[in-house]
Amino acid sequence: MPLSQPYAVPERILVMGPAGSSKTTALLNIAKFAALTKSDAQFYVGDSDSSLPRMMVGYPTIQDRVHITPLYDWPDYQSFGKLVAQKARPQDWVSVDFISNAWSAVQSHFVQSVFNKDMGDYFVFQRKADAKTLEGWTDWNVINAMYRDWIKPLIFKGRYNLYCTAMSETLSSDKKPTESKEVRSLFLPYGVKPSGQKELPFQFHTLLIAGKTTQPGTSTTKYTLTTVKDRERVELVGQEVTNFTIDYLQKVAGWQIA
Repeated sequence: MPLSQPYAVPERILVMGPAGSSKTTALLNIAKFAALTKSDAQFYVGDSDSSLPRMMVGYPTIQDRVHITPLYDWPDYQSFGKLVAQKARPQDWVSVDFISNAWSAVQSHFVQSVFNKDMGDYFVFQRKADAKTLEGWTDWNVINAMYRDWIKPLIFKGRYNLYCTAMSETLSSDKKPTESKEVRSLFLPYGVKPSGQKELPFQFHTLLIAGKTTQPGTSTTKYTLTTVKDRERVELVGQEVTNFTIDYLQKVAGWQIA
C-alpha cells in the first residue's frame, strides 16, 4: 500500500528548531517512504538554504520525485507559489525550507524597489541621517500585503500536504517583550518562537519544535520533537525521533505505511 493519509484533510506542518535538528531530513524521510511504498507523490521544495542538493546525494531513490526551486530573492518565492498552484496534487507534498526567510526576502525586495538600495545599505543610510526607517502606516502595510498575497494561497488554497521549516529564535525579555500577547502566550512555555512574520505560527495545524542533544561524554546524538500545537492529536514532549515518517506520520498522525 502506498504511503497514504486516512483522512481527506491535507497536512499543514511547520517544524521549527535550530540548525542541525533534522528538520529538512524529516521531509526527505517522507519522500524516501513514498518511494519505498511506490506512492506517486511528488515533492515540490522551495530551498532558501541551498542545502537540499547536497543532502539529496544520500537519497538516490527520490531523485526523480523531489523538485527543488532555489529561493534567493522575492520573485523566486512568487514563481515557486505559481509553480505549486499549477502542479501540486492532493497526494503531493509542498515545502518551503525555510519559510521564515520569506519575510526578510519581501522586505529586501520592497526596499530595493522603492529606495533602490540593499536592505543593509538602506538601514545604514537612515541611521547616519538620524531618520526613520520603514513607516508603519505606509511601508509596512504594503510589505505585509505583498507577503500575504504570497503565503495565503500557498498555505490555505492548495489541497496538497504542506511541510515547512523555520529557524527558531529566543523570546524577548519579560521586562521588555516585543512579541504580541498571543505569541507570548503560545511560546512562553518553550522560550523560543519561529523566526519570520508574526502570523506564521498561527497558520499551520501542526507546530513542532525539533531538538538535538548530545549525551555528555559520548558522541551519541538524540533528535526530539515537542508539540506546540497539533489539532486532535497526541502531543509530544521531547519525544525521541529516529524516523519522522514512522514516529510522527504513522504513530501520531495515523498515516498508513505498507
